[in-house]
Amino acid sequence: MKKIKVLLSLLVFKENDLYFVYSPTLDITGYDYSKKGAKESFKEVLSFFLEHNLEQGTLHKELERLGWNLKQAENPIPPNLKQIVRHNKNFNELYEKQMKKQIRSMAMQSQNIELQLA
Repeated sequence: MKKIKVLLSLLVFKENDLYFVYSPTLDITGYDYSKKGAKESFKEVLSFFLEHNLEQGTLHKELERLGWNLKQAENPIPPNLKQIVRHNKNFNELYEKQMKKQIRSMAMQSQNIELQLA
């Protein structure tokens, strides 16, 4: 199995008593009552996302559906912000909700994440 590294943009924010870690490029979320726990939850969700799609043989199709450019398997390119805004309904709803509340704790972070492609 081949390992590749990609840069994922993650939104980290708090709503009520929960912290959330959301990846608009994969449309997955982890959450917990602490930031550390939310990050661990995100890692578990990411692992499940990858394992499930690899087992089903749908990873490439799912990533393409999410706007990834997979033409260069060595360096898959996640969708840029413009593509995410255009195609990701969940991100748009989250963005509008957070902007209306003017949550200043919302921070965009980049994390190196290894994806395993079969």
